[in-house]
Amino acid sequence: MTKCGNDFYVAETLFRNVKLYPIYQRERTLIFKNFTFQNVGCLRLDDGRTLEDFYLHWNIQLQNLNEPAVQMSNTNGYFPLELLEIFPNQTVPLSKMSKGLKEKAIKLNRVEPNIRFVQIKREFEKLSMNNEISAAFGIKVDSKMIQGTYERRPRMKMILNGTTVFPNEDGLFEYDKNKYYRAEGFDEIIVFSNKRERDNSMKCVNKIVAEAKKKGMRMPNPIFQEFNTFSQNLDEWLDALNDYKGRKAIVMVVDPSFESHPIVKLAQALTGVQTQHLQSDTAIKVSKGRPKTLENIVHKMNVKSGGINHLVDFDSYLEKINLDETIIISLDVCHPTALYNEEDEPSTVGLVSNYLADPNEFAGIFFFQAPRQESVDQTSLQINVKKMLQQAKKHRTIKTVILIRDGIAEGQYAMFVEKELAAIEEATTTELSVKAKIVGIIVTKDGVVRHFMDYSTGNPLSMPPRSFISFGCRYGFRQFYQISHKAGIGTAKSVLITVLRDDLQISNEELQTFLLGLTQLHQIISFPVSIPAPLYQADVLAEHGQKLFIAMKRCCERDIPRIAGAIDYDQLSNLLNFNNGELPLTRYTA
Repeated sequence: MTKCGNDFYVAETLFRNVKLYPIYQRERTLIFKNFTFQNVGCLRLDDGRTLEDFYLHWNIQLQNLNEPAVQMSNTNGYFPLELLEIFPNQTVPLSKMSKGLKEKAIKLNRVEPNIRFVQIKREFEKLSMNNEISAAFGIKVDSKMIQGTYERRPRMKMILNGTTVFPNEDGLFEYDKNKYYRAEGFDEIIVFSNKRERDNSMKCVNKIVAEAKKKGMRMPNPIFQEFNTFSQNLDEWLDALNDYKGRKAIVMVVDPSFESHPIVKLAQALTGVQTQHLQSDTAIKVSKGRPKTLENIVHKMNVKSGGINHLVDFDSYLEKINLDETIIISLDVCHPTALYNEEDEPSTVGLVSNYLADPNEFAGIFFFQAPRQESVDQTSLQINVKKMLQQAKKHRTIKTVILIRDGIAEGQYAMFVEKELAAIEEATTTELSVKAKIVGIIVTKDGVVRHFMDYSTGNPLSMPPRSFISFGCRYGFRQFYQISHKAGIGTAKSVLITVLRDDLQISNEELQTFLLGLTQLHQIISFPVSIPAPLYQADVLAEHGQKLFIAMKRCCERDIPRIAGAIDYDQLSNLLNFNNGELPLTRYTA
């Protein structure tokens, strides 16, 4: 076993800064840094002794010489895995977990509303809020949860090609035999796969093409190209994809390896050739009949080709928000995961807006900045917002800018208004012929607030989709909680909406309906997501940029642009964005 492979790096990320102890010295605390590149049997100490000889001197016989050792951040030396134990009850943030492990962790924490309710009450009792100290100050904390009313907004119609459909009470709608609102397609479809996967790959892709045509897409017959999808040689991927550069083509990579995804997407970024990566088991399921999986893949391909699957019928609900005159900008920041323990690993900002021809269509870009900064870099933000305004002006007159920002705490509200919102307003003064109305909204999904319905009956229920709650919010702020979709398992999580600027003076009813409609514009699924879809896209873009940086660091670290040893964030952003730093004209990360 050597230090290679995606799973190895995932494990290294997961264990970063976890506290361990050697089984022969249990009182000692070690802090995990990384695995060694060489196996235990190949490692030598400074005096020339092997690690095996060193431990034999202490009467410890090593059994697993073909495993890597561990290096620690708080001491020198090599520590064999078989001699280490993990201190119990340590928390590992979700951001460090692989996708599969994250899903398992989330699943373990999903419980039915009545169980969640009891657990919350139990934890409150453990806090012992009513004690001698609180009594001395004349404070008494009521153990009863606050109660109030909620509002539920009406369902909105979805617009397809020549027809409209109503979602059900949970927000789910079906395309059935209807075609996409705007169906597009590709001129070429190339299937990269190993020779042994050819039949499975082509059967799957042919089925995808047939389904896409039913939705109105213009799709050619796929062409098979034998390729070693296990290759971790970036040049091989670049050479293969460059054959299709500058053409409206999509390369569908079908293979059984989980490790190929990062290099596929890095090659896509460096060549500008769109890709769709499918695991072999997914391809088999699609071939044998997995209609929802098939439909989701086709949804993605239409969006990647520049199509729009469906629209939300806003017209009868919006009074002051005119989508034809509004640019909606969403941004999110993805901070370093400490995968390489490098101080200069950057943060990534995802920026999305409706700058394309249809005001319901969203695409975006990402850029890198100094790590773990509270605010988004104002210069980079202005440059990219100006690009979006310039592109949007080609299609319509912009009079309103709505900024939707994710995940900042109350202590950062002033920073949002005085720096980020101000930077965007300054960009509008140079790019627009009129003084734009500005609306600034914070969306917070990571809070701990839970709402229950009818809990006084002893059987509390999760809040239904399209619910809005205005009580229990922070005094002095315009806030409300939003529950957009049904919790499939567990308790619906309330999303906190905070409005920090509103030049339009929008009513709560209109604003809530507008935000609810945005949750239905995800395009890849036919039910609402928990936050406005443009913000969801910004989060995906930021994470995509971060993964590209990690892939580049593994494959071609020397090519990371630097000035005097420090990463050149502007050049790096241009290099790894799909369109060389220019705005993409499709949602390529779908």
